[in-house]
Amino acid sequence: MNNPNEGPMPHTAFRKHIAIVGRRNVGKSSLINAIAGQDIALVSDVPGTTTDPVYKTLEVKPLGPVTLIDTPGLDDEGLLGQKRVERSIRALYKADAAILVVDGKPGPFEDFIVSLLRNQSIPFVIAVNKSDVTEEAKMLAKDYEPFSVPVVEVAAIKGKNISELIQVLSSLLPDEEEKPLLAHLLGQNKTAVLVIPVDKAAPKGRLIMPQVEAIREIIDHGGIAVVTRPPELKETLGKLHYNVDIVVTDSQVIMDVDKVVPPQI
Repeated sequence: MNNPNEGPMPHTAFRKHIAIVGRRNVGKSSLINAIAGQDIALVSDVPGTTTDPVYKTLEVKPLGPVTLIDTPGLDDEGLLGQKRVERSIRALYKADAAILVVDGKPGPFEDFIVSLLRNQSIPFVIAVNKSDVTEEAKMLAKDYEPFSVPVVEVAAIKGKNISELIQVLSSLLPDEEEKPLLAHLLGQNKTAVLVIPVDKAAPKGRLIMPQVEAIREIIDHGGIAVVTRPPELKETLGKLHYNVDIVVTDSQVIMDVDKVVPPQI
């Protein structure tokens, strides 16, 4: 749960997606682990270890909630490799920003990736990786200056300059636009009734995430959230003297709820 002094928690549907792209074996998965501060991506010296886009959702300061997309190398070869490349390109459609990871001089593949990102208006930063073992790192950084985007020298395995990379990435991401779920629907009563059907798939006594987020947002905006089940809805509305702005429920019981809720709500 977020600190109430930090403002409303963004809805997970609006978390930022950041694609990590580049050739095979340049350290994309290692960079994801460095950003996350833990081993969440499989790392190997064998090129092509990541065979499909992998989505890792986590909290990264100061970015907030993000989803990192670990993509296969865009220089993959063969029929199977081409299919992996196509999946990587499709994954870019979800990206709000990207990190182009390199460990050598720019070539046709880097030009190809940059073209993809620019054609989709995806802001990106170039991370020159393995600067701890590559003496030419500073020279490589200069080689990428013609792309006219930020360039950061990093060493993913050692965590070098990862904070700097994140800060640069933060400056590239579009400003967070707060998109309320329910707050804009609260009226003078500032009261919402959430009718929650029993979800047999959920652990006993636990609300699912959309329900938690709805309650959290109502509270963050100074409202009152009343939670009930369909059988108790009529009694609940009576106890509130029907001074309710909105009744929210799940699609599986909406017809039953509609029969109970009066037209003025």
